[in-house]
Amino acid sequence: MKWKNILSITLLLLLLNTLNLRAQFVYPNDICSGAMPLPIGNTGQLNDSAFQSNDYANPAASAIPDCAGNFNTTTFDMWYSFIAPDISVAVVSEPATSGSYQLFSGSCVGLTSMLCNSTTGGIFPPLTGLVPGQQYYLRTLNMPSAHKISLLTKPVNDDCASAMLLLVNAVNAPAYTANRFSNALATVPVNNVCDANQQWNNHKDVWYKWVATSAAHTVYIMMPTSGTRVNVYRNEGGIFTGLASFQSGPSTILNNMQLSNLTIGDTYYIRVGATAVVNFHIGIFQGTPANDECTNADTVAVSTTFKCENNFSVNRLRATNSVSPCTNSAQRNLWYIFKAT
Repeated sequence: MKWKNILSITLLLLLLNTLNLRAQFVYPNDICSGAMPLPIGNTGQLNDSAFQSNDYANPAASAIPDCAGNFNTTTFDMWYSFIAPDISVAVVSEPATSGSYQLFSGSCVGLTSMLCNSTTGGIFPPLTGLVPGQQYYLRTLNMPSAHKISLLTKPVNDDCASAMLLLVNAVNAPAYTANRFSNALATVPVNNVCDANQQWNNHKDVWYKWVATSAAHTVYIMMPTSGTRVNVYRNEGGIFTGLASFQSGPSTILNNMQLSNLTIGDTYYIRVGATAVVNFHIGIFQGTPANDECTNADTVAVSTTFKCENNFSVNRLRATNSVSPCTNSAQRNLWYIFKAT
């Protein structure tokens, strides 16, 4: 019993010490002088340079007020700095929920508050009126407990001629290898050079491309915002021919566009857009799984105990519907074979 009490006391002290350390630690960018420099993307791609949690922000009010002169709204604030590449910069938060920001010019010893904005439907208004080449400070307030911040300028891949090149993932690569993007600061199409725009009126679109490495590819796309549109094209001598299309709805945010009869070495294009600012995921995956048909069923080992020592994972992201001789009504199925014991 004595040793149990000693052990309990020791564990309690360790727990209290851990909590004390956590309470004492705050992010260096909890104050202006520790502001975290942020890169600014120009292709709409979101980054992981600022992934933070309010658990490690100071709960005390800041000595610097918000735009209305209030101090009680400045708890759990975090600071960032950036060099403006253009007159406008978009602020993208993941997840796109609540929060606000305050923009400053000057230096930490002489800040000038320029503007404050809160999210509208989870989307921040862009930072405007910037002077290219000048440094600014951005303070976030009342952000979600865990969040990412990305800064973006107008995307260079705003039309097909400047489409961003995407790398092709292996067929067995997990879905999370897909890149995250936003159409923030993209413009609506003004001509039909890349494709007819009847269905793209008022859509802020961005373009991507990839080089086919096999005759079959899957375009994985997740678009949480209803009404986001995506088209895939073949480009033949400057003439864009549609291969697949999809528009997200309230219950259809994920789609796998399975493409076949592609020409290895040719370049294919993806167009994504929406009437509002949206975030989305895109991934290009090569081919189909080896066990996509019953004739190439994957052999799995049978466990001999209830511990299930032999197990395997199933990823049918790039699977297709089966054909003869094992036609099956199941969508995008994979095949396995085992020996009964």
